[in-house]
Amino acid sequence: MIEVGVWRGDRAIQFLSLARNLTWYAGFDLFEEMDSETFASEKMGACHPQSYEHVKQRLDTASNGNCRIDLVQGSTHSTLPAFALKHAGTFDFIYLDGGHSLETIANDWNCSKQLMSDKGLVVFDDYYLNDTTRGAKPLIDALLSDKAYRVRFFPVVEDIIDDLQITMVTVSRASENRNYSGQREKSASR
Repeated sequence: MIEVGVWRGDRAIQFLSLARNLTWYAGFDLFEEMDSETFASEKMGACHPQSYEHVKQRLDTASNGNCRIDLVQGSTHSTLPAFALKHAGTFDFIYLDGGHSLETIANDWNCSKQLMSDKGLVVFDDYYLNDTTRGAKPLIDALLSDKAYRVRFFPVVEDIIDDLQITMVTVSRASENRNYSGQREKSASR
């Protein structure tokens, strides 16, 4: 699996504890390279950077040697394209919760669609129903009319910090007919 936006590693630790067959985790983040300019341009809410070494130690401990852990430090604009070329079609699960600028989300998706296996699933965090200036909404809304992909939405939650309505979205190749309970197809309701 790939996670873009590792931050402290909390979600990665959840993945490692729940995914019994997970053999490779690749996490991408700026870690201590996050500066105030990037923080502002990526519209990053209340996150504060964590050190690469601290997060690596936490994930290595959580994996207990049962899963390969690779952390990649740097902007996904420079790190993900090369990784995608090298590992195209390899990953079954990709979780995108990194930068929130429209440009970064587009970059992360373009690389993810190369990285995902034929049965792969990409989960986008931060689909803001009432904000199109950041987050995944513009990209996901465009994917709704792309017959190559199937888009499904999680239930909406409220973000108490920014007063946003937010949800998570899954994207898979249209040829996949898996049923994910608790999700509805947006295209069917439009």
